[in-house]
Amino acid sequence: MKNQSISITVLANSGENVRLLLEGQLIMKNADLIKKELIAALNSSENIELAFKNIIKIDLAILQLLIALQKSASRLGKNLTLDIELTDTINSVIRNSGLEKLLTPDFKMQLNGIY
Repeated sequence: MKNQSISITVLANSGENVRLLLEGQLIMKNADLIKKELIAALNSSENIELAFKNIIKIDLAILQLLIALQKSASRLGKNLTLDIELTDTINSVIRNSGLEKLLTPDFKMQLNGIY
């Protein structure tokens, strides 16, 4: 990761499949960049895989963005898979806030054991 607060890397893009890696601070300050990349992936591919690694911070704006992405992918008949590695503290906040209930099982989401 560069000296930036966020890094978004295209790991694979084969037309129907795209895989993005997001690292760093997933916060409101970076929401426009994240949204732009997610919309581009959604518009260009049938199968979208997002990997979230080395997350320093994540806030409600980004979680809302992921929920909106889930709904858009479902409405468009696209496959969305998330591989998210979060710290125990962030997992606890998501679990205690009830947000994991909004991220449905068909979301194919892994939050270090939260489904």
